[in-house]
Amino acid sequence: MNNTINELWAKFIALGLSGLISISLYLSPIYPLVGLVLATILADTLSGRWAARHIARLEGKDVRLEVSSRKTRDGLIPKILGYISVILFVYILDRFMLSDLVTHFFPAFPVEYSATKIGGLILMWIEFDSIDENYYKVKNVRIKDIISDKVKKLRELFKSFKK
Repeated sequence: MNNTINELWAKFIALGLSGLISISLYLSPIYPLVGLVLATILADTLSGRWAARHIARLEGKDVRLEVSSRKTRDGLIPKILGYISVILFVYILDRFMLSDLVTHFFPAFPVEYSATKIGGLILMWIEFDSIDENYYKVKNVRIKDIISDKVKKLRELFKSFKK
């Protein structure tokens, strides 16, 4: 009797592991995208904490009360779960439907899972915009303006080389 239970338990574990491996392989094309989105979420969280500390100091509030790990967790975990859910949903749609539509109308289109990648870019842009707002709260200048100025200077440099 005990041997039978052990054998059933071993089969159950083997079946569960093979299922997890199958799911992992199925989702492997989106791992880099998920990693990039998670990195931007982390950068936004860190910049948000930085801005909140700065504002708390300016307003004379206790920084430990304004910027707590609990508040960070309460905002971070739902955002991570929501963003990953969106990426998974779009990836499944893309894999079974949207990718076929794109290749039907644009046979030479070179990008696989384009809807998933566009969705990931949109999520990363949302996070970058939030990082830019947080930077503006602290430094009173936008990252987008800094990048724009650098690009203008590079263009002027290239124009001077052409002449």
